[in-house]
Amino acid sequence: MKILAISVSGIGNTILFSPVLRGLRKRFPGARIDLLTWSRAMAVPVEDSGLVDQCLVMPPSFSGKLSLLWRLRRECYDSSVIAFPSNKMQFHVLSFLIGARKRFSHRYPGFHVRTLGFLETDTVCAVEGLHDVEQNMKLLPLFGIEPGGEERGLVFQLGESEKAFARQWREEHKVTGHPLIGVHPGAGGALADWQGSAKRWPLDRFVEVCAKLIEQQGGSVLVFGGSEERALKEQLITLVSKPGRIWSVDAGLKETAALISGCDLMISNDSGLMHVAVATGVPTLGIFGPTRASRTAPYGPANRYVQGTRDESELLGYPFRCTSSKIDRAMAQGAFEGVSADSVLDVAREMIQSSQRSGGTAN
Repeated sequence: MKILAISVSGIGNTILFSPVLRGLRKRFPGARIDLLTWSRAMAVPVEDSGLVDQCLVMPPSFSGKLSLLWRLRRECYDSSVIAFPSNKMQFHVLSFLIGARKRFSHRYPGFHVRTLGFLETDTVCAVEGLHDVEQNMKLLPLFGIEPGGEERGLVFQLGESEKAFARQWREEHKVTGHPLIGVHPGAGGALADWQGSAKRWPLDRFVEVCAKLIEQQGGSVLVFGGSEERALKEQLITLVSKPGRIWSVDAGLKETAALISGCDLMISNDSGLMHVAVATGVPTLGIFGPTRASRTAPYGPANRYVQGTRDESELLGYPFRCTSSKIDRAMAQGAFEGVSADSVLDVAREMIQSSQRSGGTAN
């Protein structure tokens, strides 16, 4: 049996889809399960996890795309499945061109024709208000798997080399204070001209939160983000002005994940690194403005979120009410209203105290 999983939306989307990959591997241990992503970074969370046999990355060039599509079509997959959300025409065309005998996806009422969703052979209805993990788990019955008893823990596979890197990095930078708090003031990565900046809580509030947690909790702070967010990270560190207590992390995704896994708390905008923290077992506090926490809040009972006061009907409607995931200026304006530094600090302190009571420590 050959299965192609398609996750082409982002790093976080692959992580939120990982329980489905685990369910497929458990049910079909001898199957060949391949993963197709839009970039290598999107595949990193499940590399070497045993959940997939091969990670395939869509090339940037048109000729490269055609070549890979032809190769995939010749594989004659028994089934393909698209990770949630998938309410875009190009996703369904991609699935159709690959040509698996059975093609599984979600169905979005009112958009089935417009996005060519009818090109899939079997669908399940997306349910507004349901978390993305649960939306993905609804795909398993299409494979004859009842999702009720399936494990829902998120996956980010770390090897010994990444764990060793994190230990050495902390030693070299003399990171000793506890609690060790990770923050991600960015979001959207290379798309910072719209998506990233719109999902970013104002930097001055991150500055206040970091400074007070260092002063009042005696902690240390690691500032995470991609290479394109380096200036943002350095600005935060400069404004906090606590040398020897706050550091910027510049590392690859797996090494970054290993350093995140050693934190006692992660405070992050709605981003892929927020889901990395959850997948590596770190209590995570998500900060939400124009996007819906009901969809992508840090998954699991140990995690919390703070959402702006705007009515949910005014937030990003994708994939239920539109086919675009772009956050426009009107949607972004005032989206973090009600999310003060004090409101985030209150939740952060509660989470630190809870972790200390349960004996949680950095790795």
